[in-house]
Amino acid sequence: MAHFPPFTVGRFTTRWLLALFVLSATYNPSGLSYYHWVTGRNSDYLSLKVACGLALLTAYGAVWPIIYTSIGPVGIFMSTAFVVTGSLVLWDYGLLDGVRPSFYPYGLLAGIAFVTSVGLAFAHLQLQFWHIKSYRKVTVKRYAAYVPPVPAPVPAPAPTAPPPIL
Repeated sequence: MAHFPPFTVGRFTTRWLLALFVLSATYNPSGLSYYHWVTGRNSDYLSLKVACGLALLTAYGAVWPIIYTSIGPVGIFMSTAFVVTGSLVLWDYGLLDGVRPSFYPYGLLAGIAFVTSVGLAFAHLQLQFWHIKSYRKVTVKRYAAYVPPVPAPVPAPAPTAPPPIL
């Protein structure tokens, strides 16, 4: 049986910070993001822009399928609802009154990073507690050439003579 390291708050925080980094690198309101770099007026470094875009696309392509297979659409919805409810509770208790409106996009990024880290954490917990491995269907080619065996033909029943007439 494989040994999995224990899941701690530090590991969850690490996942959250990495998700926040990837999301902030893609877009943030400060103007220092991949989106602003690509849509800017400067057309220099086109190959570097493409390479960075492919790196971000690879990061999303590696992370989101794990999240989708571990918690599914219902889990994504529920963790998003948790983030929205938490922000509404903070709003109702007046803890967001002194916050500038420019903070809200950063809060949205932090919330999306939280949903991402919940999905990654649940995938880790599935491996640790239930030994469930969420594999994507990548073995299609292996079974494409497989031909199931044909069952042996059933012999026809032997002809019987009609019953005698009495």
